[in-house]
Amino acid sequence: MTSFQVNNTTYFIKTVRHWSAVQVRTVQKQLLSGSFGLEDVVYGSNEWALFFDSSQAAAHYLDNVIQLLEAPSLEPEDGSSVKKWSIPVCYDLEGPSDWDELTKQLKMDKEVIIQQLSEAVFQVEMTGFLPGFSYLSGLPESFYLPRREKARGHVPAGSLAMAHAYCGIYPTEGPGGWHILGNCPLPLFDVRETQPMFLNLGDQVQFFRISKEQHRKWYKKFHSQQRKEWLHEIAK
Repeated sequence: MTSFQVNNTTYFIKTVRHWSAVQVRTVQKQLLSGSFGLEDVVYGSNEWALFFDSSQAAAHYLDNVIQLLEAPSLEPEDGSSVKKWSIPVCYDLEGPSDWDELTKQLKMDKEVIIQQLSEAVFQVEMTGFLPGFSYLSGLPESFYLPRREKARGHVPAGSLAMAHAYCGIYPTEGPGGWHILGNCPLPLFDVRETQPMFLNLGDQVQFFRISKEQHRKWYKKFHSQQRKEWLHEIAK
């Protein structure tokens, strides 16, 4: 385990252990309990970013945080807190798409790829890049591809895309170099909500296919309602 000091209140901790999404959420909950002088804790790919509320807190609690992260075993929080979602995706909309290239590289028919995506169960491993963007593990190994050689300057909000071992849905418009597969009509990041992010670490996701007409109707419906009004429609 290695620590790097960014400034008087911010540290990065690099670990060698593999952290499950549920373990990450458990550790975050413990560290933000008020006992370690931390304002925020962010995890990504075996690295922890620690934001202390003062330089005095950092000096006093850093060793305690490292001891917690080095603990040989961590009791995960109750598995019942992990939510399971059925997420609608339309694979036939006009707009940016990488299907021609994907079918060539994967040597599979589009319908076969969609079927395997629908059968897979994904899990939120980490978040970042864009507000509300979730990195979903569980992609079949036969789908692993590097990023596009040339990134797009504009990827529409709701785009489902994949690269390397992950897939994810762009919650807002932005640049991106992943391979675009389809589009989800759900507002996965909504500043109107108390908790803007829809998906959380450890949540499980399964995609199901919808038509262009369903996408149009659901987009209009979901974006005009509060999350609590449509949440039951996608809970598993």
